[in-house]
Amino acid sequence: MLAVSGIIGPIVYAVVVGVLGFLQPDYSHVSQTMSELGADGARYPLVMNTAGLPLLGLSAIALAVGLHHGVGSNRGAWTGPALIAVAGACLIMAAVFPCDPGGVDRTTTGTVHGIFAGLAAAGAIFGLLALSLRFRGQPEWRGYAGYSLATMVLSVILACLFGLSPFDEWRGALQRAAMALPLVWMVVVGSRLLRLR
Repeated sequence: MLAVSGIIGPIVYAVVVGVLGFLQPDYSHVSQTMSELGADGARYPLVMNTAGLPLLGLSAIALAVGLHHGVGSNRGAWTGPALIAVAGACLIMAAVFPCDPGGVDRTTTGTVHGIFAGLAAAGAIFGLLALSLRFRGQPEWRGYAGYSLATMVLSVILACLFGLSPFDEWRGALQRAAMALPLVWMVVVGSRLLRLR
């Protein structure tokens, strides 16, 4: 069930974001962040802040627990799963504190949202790095070490581009690309965990 949660969560999140963006005609997937679908003034913020970010966060936590128990141990084996679980918890908190309209921090709630979103990204990035090291030491997971590392590197590059002002018109697209890589990783690794168990 932990592996299945890791597979289903990212798929449900992608569907929620796609449908909510479609139902909000003035919303742009290219220029606006996903969190703006849960901002005050969005058409269906409750859906994004219940079925979107929190479910994805719970899915990440479940997958982290499954990986911790399903992948052989080595020194520091708990680090990767713990960081992925922290990323999941931060996604839940990012929904508790929705972003401000327009994705620009104007209130305390919006600022707190930005902090938790940043911590979620950092947890995922360092979690991928730690898990790539753990995978390397396990014969049945060794092929996933390089994949995890590549996912991390590409996500960092895209996240950096997301933060640069010349790319403001592409913020939504860059954020989706940066987040899509770890979400696909969750599905791939969750599927592997399911097959092995």
